[in-house]
Amino acid sequence: MAGKYLPALLLACCAATAQAKEKLTWLLMDWPPFFLMQGDQMVGGVTGDQMKMLFARLPEYEHVTQRVSVIRLETELMSNRPVCSMPLQRTAKREPFMLFSVPMDIGLSTRLIVRQDSVSQFGEVPALDLATVASMPNLHGLVHRSRSYGPLLDQLFATPSAVPNLQFLALDSDNILRMLDSGRIDYTIEYPLVVRYWESQQPSTRTPFASYKLVGNAEFSIGVIACAKTEFGAQAIARINAALKELFREPDYQHSLYQKLSEAELKDFQHYWQKYILEQSPLLPSTP
Repeated sequence: MAGKYLPALLLACCAATAQAKEKLTWLLMDWPPFFLMQGDQMVGGVTGDQMKMLFARLPEYEHVTQRVSVIRLETELMSNRPVCSMPLQRTAKREPFMLFSVPMDIGLSTRLIVRQDSVSQFGEVPALDLATVASMPNLHGLVHRSRSYGPLLDQLFATPSAVPNLQFLALDSDNILRMLDSGRIDYTIEYPLVVRYWESQQPSTRTPFASYKLVGNAEFSIGVIACAKTEFGAQAIARINAALKELFREPDYQHSLYQKLSEAELKDFQHYWQKYILEQSPLLPSTP
């Protein structure tokens, strides 16, 4: 009797093997409101929601998430493992060992963040020159040592003597904002959405933060997906780009790009979408 079913079992086994999915590991940071993590599991967040929509467009992979630090993220992406991450900025430093997708996210660029009660030290101006601020002897700033803050700031940070009062430590956004809140530092540089979320989790009695745009910094930053620079990574990026082309036409995905913006920021976003994104990325639709 056993012999009767053996061929069928072998066929089923072979079919299952042929249909086995490739495992794609996503390296993620616990970085509210972009990602909300519980252990290695991604449980929510703005980018987390975008990721779920992307996963649905890439059913050929077994998607696995792994929580990492900023430093570990770059180390893993330099390996030959089948790993990707999002959202990252495309930088010259990362080009040698990462492959990048077309834009997957568009968000407000980093701002200089201070306590509201210290605004008098900086002045009532719409934008500040970071090199000037970072040279003021009465101030102490702090940023993460391994993050990219965009081309302009990364270039400035490459010469520490140009930013003498700015310290670089391996601290996450939560810890740095707590230090700013307590008055242990005078300023930091962070994305507005990160600051807004952090403040929403704090007591209403605390002194709020204020933010300044940075002279020369782009109004919006482009987030991309990065994969390790391997044959697997190249295939993954090709499939990811095809999926993003479809996703950017979906109302739910478009809404995820601007759902946290104010009315004024939304107008700027629509202008940026038309003027810059469409000119540089013909994959994207003509309306946000």
